[in-house]
Amino acid sequence: MKRSVLIVEDEYELALNLKEQLIKLGFSVPAVFNNARETLAYLEENVVDLLLVDIMIVGAVDGIELVSQVNKKWDLPIVFSTAYADNELFTKALEVNPAGYLVKPYKMDDLKTTLMLAFSKIDRMQETDGGKAPAFLKVRDKGFLIFIHAEDIILAQADGLYTKIITRNKTYVLRDILKDVEERLPSSLFLRVHKSFLVNKKEIHSFNGKNAIVGDYTVPIRRGLYKHLHDVVTKKVN
Repeated sequence: MKRSVLIVEDEYELALNLKEQLIKLGFSVPAVFNNARETLAYLEENVVDLLLVDIMIVGAVDGIELVSQVNKKWDLPIVFSTAYADNELFTKALEVNPAGYLVKPYKMDDLKTTLMLAFSKIDRMQETDGGKAPAFLKVRDKGFLIFIHAEDIILAQADGLYTKIITRNKTYVLRDILKDVEERLPSSLFLRVHKSFLVNKKEIHSFNGKNAIVGDYTVPIRRGLYKHLHDVVTKKVN
């Protein structure tokens, strides 16, 4: 799945050009804003992977103060961009712990390198002494960012352009289609049993030619999956 970058830039033409460059580099750009208020409102309802923030934006709240507010609620890597390279501004920006700092004008290679280094911060969150931590999904629930470990997910169900994530304790709704959710979860743990259902293999208790019992739920299975399910459940038991 593509990494998503939210752009906060006060120069409209530059923002559009930046969006085009990011898409060419293989990132997704879900939105572009020029002020703190709209940015914070968007983050309350949506999950992104990184913020690319101009220090001088529209309104009383500048980019540094915006990032300070973001840091209080969300754990997001931040890359600053600015046309000003003076030491005082740079020192002030460092106080909010950005993952990168770009001075305009910059080349596309500089942009790509800075973003890739910033995204390594996300990857390090998943590292443990023995390898990789369990995969997780990031969801927004009542203004809070929640990390749901894959092991805790019973199943995921398509709901139009949304996906329901059913865990042992609660059901969450993601603003992503099931295909994108599937790409973010380990295939070693999850199986697409139907066009609308992705299930945790460890939660499959029983099945027949039409349905499977997954946790406390009965879900349909696609035609021809019976033998594969038999192999999956047998392996789990063994």
